[in-house]
Order: sequence, then structure tokens, then C-alpha cells
Amino acid sequence: MTTALKIFYHVPILGWMLRDAIRGAPDASYYFAFNVVTLFAYLVYAFGYPFVISVALAGAASALAGLVAITASDAFAKDRPHDVYDRHATRRPRSAGKSRGKVR
Repeated sequence: MTTALKIFYHVPILGWMLRDAIRGAPDASYYFAFNVVTLFAYLVYAFGYPFVISVALAGAASALAGLVAITASDAFAKDRPHDVYDRHATRRPRSAGKSRGKVR
């Protein structure tokens, strides 16, 4: 279990609900999802359309950050030699006399 999740468990109401959803009864995850949806509906009712836009912008930003984090791991790999990336530059040219897979 990560440290951030342990710290979040100590938040008075949300942490208790999350801990119960993960470790509690089998139907506790459904109650947690219902509470999250109800909270979202109340916040839309209270703050209106700007809340929906803010949530959409935050979701788009987190999705972009997630994609960058997933794809950037290959760019900074230290366990592979650097010449793996230049394998096409050292390819020998084919001779003109050889067949290139054509059927005679």
C-alpha cells in the first residue's frame, strides 16, 4: 500500500468511506460509488455549469499527464544501450544483383 493512500485514509469522512469501499463488505464499493455520484450531482446543482467545465478540464489535464507519464518511460530508459536507437543508420545497402523476394 502506498504512503499517499495511507495518508488519505486519515481524512475524516472521505478516507473512511474509501477504506470501507476497499477493505469492507462486498457491497460497500457500490455505496461508495453512489455517494460519489450523489456528491457530484449536488455540486452541479449548487455551482452549475462552471463546475462541470472545471471537472472536464481537470479530467483532460490528468489524462494528458497520464499519457505523457506512460509514454515518456521509453525515452529515458537507462537499461538499454544507446546504439539500439541507431540500428537503422548502420544498415548495409543491398547489392543490385540480388533478388528482393520476387518469384521467378
